[in-house]
Amino acid sequence: MKRLIFLSIIALSLSNCSNKLTNLQLKDYESIKRLKIGMPLKSAIKYAERKYYVKKTEILVFEDKKKKFDYIVYKDESKKTVLFSFSSGHDNQTQDKVFRIVLKNPLIKTVDGISVGMTVKELKEKSKLKSADFNNDDGLFIISDKFDGGFLMDISTIKDEKYNYEAPQINTLPNEMKIKAIILF
Repeated sequence: MKRLIFLSIIALSLSNCSNKLTNLQLKDYESIKRLKIGMPLKSAIKYAERKYYVKKTEILVFEDKKKKFDYIVYKDESKKTVLFSFSSGHDNQTQDKVFRIVLKNPLIKTVDGISVGMTVKELKEKSKLKSADFNNDDGLFIISDKFDGGFLMDISTIKDEKYNYEAPQINTLPNEMKIKAIILF
């Protein structure tokens, strides 16, 4: 009996010491933990660096535009587990503030319990969808009716090669198509 209690205490201690990621439920559609849309970019970087590994990557822009950066947030320095990314806006009012947060990990769930990897069928069951849009730069994007943003879809999961994803309709989206990223503006 003493051995069983001792092993339980050891197992509990080890699980508390480990730096593993558990499911993270967002409290709203504007933030992840304390990193929030509209907050100063420098503050967001400092906050993210306290808990995670942040890598600054340059975004391709037109030649006449100022350089833009995306801040990719990893669980740790191994860069094996991407959690989310954030970036600043494009105009004078938002260029030094967090403008967009992109959720990239299936363990992060929205207020409605939606996460990366869910299918269109599951998405329709949990959320209201406004419309779908396609462009060659970003791909297929489903706009949410509940928040500013939506769902970037993985069109490689479409089994029906005849589906016209360039003119998508919410009611005709293939049920097996999966969410690639969740984007908050």
